[in-house]
Amino acid sequence: MGVKGLWSLLEDYSQIYSEIYQDIHLRDSKLVVDGSNLAHLLYNMANLDQNHGGEYLAFQGKVQAFFKALDNCQIKACVVIDGGSGPSDIKLNHRMDRQRTRVKRIPDALKGGKRDFYALFTTTVFEETLNDMKVPLARCFGEADGQLTALAR
Repeated sequence: MGVKGLWSLLEDYSQIYSEIYQDIHLRDSKLVVDGSNLAHLLYNMANLDQNHGGEYLAFQGKVQAFFKALDNCQIKACVVIDGGSGPSDIKLNHRMDRQRTRVKRIPDALKGGKRDFYALFTTTVFEETLNDMKVPLARCFGEADGQLTALAR
């Protein structure tokens, strides 16, 4: 689930749109989480190496800290991850486009350039950490948008 370019737009124009940002104190609630986006957001925000295989132990610590903070606020998270393909391989074209984009970024990543080249096992470490922490986790075939919406309702 996601809107391509939305995060960059909000970062670029955060001063103009500052009125849409508010502090919200959320406690004693349930939360449905888009796992794929959260995994990559946590990895990127942690400023971990993405160009030389990944810093998975440090990433695991960031994931644990995030879900511990939710737990401390009595927030029960349910994580849904999209991307399973199953026998129909309904996301094949989308996955192929994403891989082509990643291959084009390899030369810049090797030179220490642009940092949006994610370590290969980011999602795997994310899932294993959630399993170890007993955080409810579901993987959907195809896009998880519909399942996320149904769970949130």
